[in-house]
Amino acid sequence: MKKITPTFPFPVIRYLGMVMAIFMLANCGTKDLEFMEPYEFVNDDFDEVEDLDPVEDPDPEIEEPETGQVNNSDQTEEILTNILNAEKEEDIQPETQEALTTINTVSSTAPASVKEKAAAIDEATVDKILDVETELDEDLEEVSGQLDQLSDEIKALLPVIDFSVDTESNPDDRILQGLKQVDMDLEASMRTMAVVGPCAEAAESAYNELMSSLTAQREDNLETIEANYQRRLAEADTRYNSRLTAQVDKYQENLAQIRSVTTSLIQAAVQLDLLGLSSLAEETRFLALYYALYARFELERWNNQALNLLASRRDVEKATALDIKESREAEVNNAFTDRAESASGIYEGAVNNCHNQGSGN
Repeated sequence: MKKITPTFPFPVIRYLGMVMAIFMLANCGTKDLEFMEPYEFVNDDFDEVEDLDPVEDPDPEIEEPETGQVNNSDQTEEILTNILNAEKEEDIQPETQEALTTINTVSSTAPASVKEKAAAIDEATVDKILDVETELDEDLEEVSGQLDQLSDEIKALLPVIDFSVDTESNPDDRILQGLKQVDMDLEASMRTMAVVGPCAEAAESAYNELMSSLTAQREDNLETIEANYQRRLAEADTRYNSRLTAQVDKYQENLAQIRSVTTSLIQAAVQLDLLGLSSLAEETRFLALYYALYARFELERWNNQALNLLASRRDVEKATALDIKESREAEVNNAFTDRAESASGIYEGAVNNCHNQGSGN
């Protein structure tokens, strides 16, 4: 029996071929078709990355330094009260006589030239001694060199510094703990990959838009931090200058108080002479001389300590401002880095999906 092979007209064959092609595209390219623009899945994934929070940068608490002062001797003030109110020899209390007698331990061995200066001491002499710009003569310089060797009983009759130097942290020993500072190189952090086709291009566009927004937010925060830092530096200088002015005023107030007691000692010596107590009057004049000399150096010592404290406090405040700046910057950069890493991971995943599902189309 003869085998018959069916034949089809060419138009029919072409029609069937087109149907087959459409069928294959429908089954093999479905996932590609899903990636047609606008690729909403890409934007939705990047929306998971949160914006940077506006930086919180409160000012540090500023504590004014206590610079102390030079106090007059309480015991000497009691002596003055007793003598200046005495009307007769019997009014001079035994405690006053005993305290003044202790001065004899230095007055009795003093050179004749020093004894003469003590006997002739007046307000003008006191002013010269208390003026640190005026050099002391050789005799008084020698006496000044022996002041620290005076007995405790005599020092109790002299001015005393009331000043406790604050312990300041070394501005150079600043440690930021638990903070990583990252200046992220975005190009270096991204994997090098071929960006081909509208799907991958959509992922790149969404990624770039997100990173531009995050970068702008980071820059705004860093600008705020820098502006606050510069303001705090300026404020530290302003406070320092104000404190210097206050210290000058305080020094002058202390100086006036010391001068008042010293000149009162001269008046007390005159009163003792009137009461016929010339020996005690001599010791009182010696006390006035030593009081002025000791006050001169205690005032200068205290003032130098106070000025050093003020300069140190300014430096510490500036170091604190720098600490705050660096810690805030680290916080901002850390937050930025975390989000950038998340965005990079989403971007890489999106591009890989594009490649896996149709070469990026």
